[in-house]
Amino acid sequence: MQNIEGKNPAKRGKRRDNLQYTLKELRARNGLTQEQVAEKVGVATLTYRLWEQNPLKIQIGAVYQLANIFGVKIDDIFVGVSTTPEDLK
Repeated sequence: MQNIEGKNPAKRGKRRDNLQYTLKELRARNGLTQEQVAEKVGVATLTYRLWEQNPLKIQIGAVYQLANIFGVKIDDIFVGVSTTPEDLK
């Protein structure tokens, strides 16, 4: 799929405004496993894994906790961090 300028937005590599990539990137930047983040938030590991796969199911209270854990503003979680899917491997 190409945008109006004829460029593939998935190949831009500058910014991914995708909440699931943001959660993975912030977790990786903080050197945490999914299990560790889940424990800090007080949810089951499976619940956190599902948030990384389908973040639309996250409650706002959990987003606030994640922001505190990752040391970012809530806006940073929703707006996204500069990342590419390759950075998350």
